Amino acid sequence: MNGFIKLHRKILQSDVAADEGTFHTFVMIIMTCNWKRARFKGREILPGQMVFAWRTLPERLQGAMPRPVAIGTLRKRVGELVQIGAVEVESTPKYSILTVVNWAKYQGSVSRFDTQDAFGVSEIDTQSDTLDDTLIDTDRRSKSKNEKNVDDPIANKEKTLDKELATWMFREVQRVVPKAKAPNLETWINDIRLMRERDGHTRHEIRTVFQWANADSFWSKNILCPGKLRKQFPQLHARMGGGKTLPTTPRNDLAAEARRRRAEKEAKHGTRREAVA
Repeated sequence: MNGFIKLHRKILQSDVAADEGTFHTFVMIIMTCNWKRARFKGREILPGQMVFAWRTLPERLQGAMPRPVAIGTLRKRVGELVQIGAVEVESTPKYSILTVVNWAKYQGSVSRFDTQDAFGVSEIDTQSDTLDDTLIDTDRRSKSKNEKNVDDPIANKEKTLDKELATWMFREVQRVVPKAKAPNLETWINDIRLMRERDGHTRHEIRTVFQWANADSFWSKNILCPGKLRKQFPQLHARMGGGKTLPTTPRNDLAAEARRRRAEKEAKHGTRREAVA
């Protein structure tokens, strides 16, 4: 990759420069995207566009950094760039295409460019993202942190157990939302740790309450990560009977849920009438 790019000073006053990480990601995108016309799987790719897969994008945008950015963090930054209007992302079943908006306006005319032969993208690079990809990514990013805890086997064991719980949670989420995207597992692990250390919940309680919510027709669509579980934990724990084993609501059975709530309401009103009498 030769040559240079144009970077106007007014970008410093734009929303792109409001966040250091987002700004770095944007610069790396315009540094690594196509600068000539090319074709990929029979489709024309224009200058300012990039064919990519999320699982390999961190390495492509790594640059001189000692290690690549986490997939979850990169997804967030690209999402912010999309909201700002700096880039557009088109997804297909096998790969995605990122387009830098106004590329031709700031980088010059593209009519004189020849065809670019290579992309640096292979069939392996464009495989669909999976939970296993995220687990591998999480393991890689955790190595440097684990080195600090090499003399603390208890801390390492606790994190391993939290990771196992987070992995189980995501597989349960996939039962409700089969096309759910692989999460930032580090964030999930941290939320589980906070529930244990700050909120005082055991892993058994966390698993039990999440399992109840995941089987409920309403909560199964709203509690899709440990962060949401932590926020609603007191309410969920109370609704399931303070941890007691209660019959769960059949998923998608709205009629059964309506009958149950109506019966609770009628029973409550009946108790009040008896007290008045």
